Amino acid sequence: MGASPRVGCLAAAVFAAVLASAPPARGSAPDPEGPVARIVHTGHIDCFEEGLRDASGGLLYCETSAVTRSGDTLVLANDKRLNPHSAIFAVRYSEGEFSHSLPWYLHLPPIMRAVKYEALTTTPDGAYIIASTGFDRVRDGSSEWDEYNTILAWPAQNPAAVRVVSPSTAAGVTSSVGLRASFSRVLATSRFPEGVPYFKIEGLSAIPGGQLLFGIREKGADYESFDYVFEIVSVSYRIEDGVLKLGDDFALAYEYDPSERPELRHPAALSDLAYDPDEAALFVLTSFEGVHAPDELGGFLWELPLSALFAGLPPRLVRDGRGEPLALSGKPEGVTSLGGKRLFVVFDD
Repeated sequence: MGASPRVGCLAAAVFAAVLASAPPARGSAPDPEGPVARIVHTGHIDCFEEGLRDASGGLLYCETSAVTRSGDTLVLANDKRLNPHSAIFAVRYSEGEFSHSLPWYLHLPPIMRAVKYEALTTTPDGAYIIASTGFDRVRDGSSEWDEYNTILAWPAQNPAAVRVVSPSTAAGVTSSVGLRASFSRVLATSRFPEGVPYFKIEGLSAIPGGQLLFGIREKGADYESFDYVFEIVSVSYRIEDGVLKLGDDFALAYEYDPSERPELRHPAALSDLAYDPDEAALFVLTSFEGVHAPDELGGFLWELPLSALFAGLPPRLVRDGRGEPLALSGKPEGVTSLGGKRLFVVFDD
């Protein structure tokens, strides 16, 4: 899987794969740890018109970082601004087929102002969509980078009602930057017992029981000195008068070290997570970037039943028909459940 972007034909390309459960290949033993899966479709999505250029005149590329399903629509996010378009856009997806028309964009001021989207989710009842930026940069004493610290929520059928979650405003910039202290505190380490100065959110999933789960990929001293991690922070949420409100019960709900699996041969870190109601489980993406070969990219998929999440048990690697870890080429960035034992994965290379 993982064909190259069609440079010259597209201004942007998104790698997509649909995964379906499959029996083990003849003669191989079923994996007792996790489900067996196969890739049944790959392709590209035209994110915007060919030849679109940024403010400096360079060609604009679609660097997709998140996806969530909302009815017969896939909502996707880009971790770079797509001016003049919104970094959050949507495409029709029904019965395994994409609409051939270009996506439509959520050109709404709160969505246009936030920067570096990394995660999307839909509430279990399908009523709300929630988006989060990476929270991976802030400038002390200045609001200049506050928009990198934003959570947004809107009714799935009424994006115009989008609101910033836990809002605060400084120098005219409204963001969720005040939540940094809660994340930092629960991600504390022995080196930073009062809270880590730096962390990066890359996953988000709403699960039954009014809980939001944030997937953490990096944490440490700063953006140049950090550890790759597979950690999940939880917090309760509720909807009041159409506004999503978070509780004050932030907690480190889960942590795992993928290096315990030597067969992976790469130090993989969390890149997204999605709740699958049919399986009562999270599916978690991890990805890696080669330290000595930057072009070496790849990823893996894990199943984490909610019962295992709450009990702190290890996740289960999704395997291919030979019983090997299902290897995803490229850099998988987003995953969402399509139902019927199918998942949709987007890639950013």
